[in-house]
Amino acid sequence: MRVASGRVRFSRFYKRLEDLMKKGDIVAVEKLAKEQKGIYGRVMEALINRYKMLGGKVDLFTLKDDLNETMNEQMAIESSLLERNLIVMATIGSISTMTGLLGTVIGMIRCFAALSLVGATAATASQQLAVGIAEALVNTAGGLIVAIVAIIFYNYFTSKIDLFSFNMEAVSREFIAGVIGLAR
Repeated sequence: MRVASGRVRFSRFYKRLEDLMKKGDIVAVEKLAKEQKGIYGRVMEALINRYKMLGGKVDLFTLKDDLNETMNEQMAIESSLLERNLIVMATIGSISTMTGLLGTVIGMIRCFAALSLVGATAATASQQLAVGIAEALVNTAGGLIVAIVAIIFYNYFTSKIDLFSFNMEAVSREFIAGVIGLAR
């Protein structure tokens, strides 16, 4: 996640962007985006490139629409890059509980098998029963531990991605508002 956020903290990056947009210094904004080297910089570069391509050839309404479309496209690209490994954590969280349940079922089968031993002494049967129950509980605990850890990390990274998405949109909207202000 550190690489995604870039070299400059978001709050500093956003403040510098705000100041530069108030001055109307698109060249400095482009330099700031290149220095960022993270998702915010890449979103800004996409917006700047689109703005340059349009180069005053369109009305304000079209400019705003085109830049919003560019923002949405770039945010979709960046979000998918951030989310690409979340499916692994979600799968681990889901499957580990099922694996623990499977171990529980196998342990319980052992318990019932121990109870059905013909000719076994009570001590042997109860010993086998205890082994089966222990196996069931160990598997349940193992599955739950893995699931809990996976879910904690999944939720942590999901909240980070949500924050990145919110910040990407804030950066984009600041740039678009600044450009529209310049074009008026």
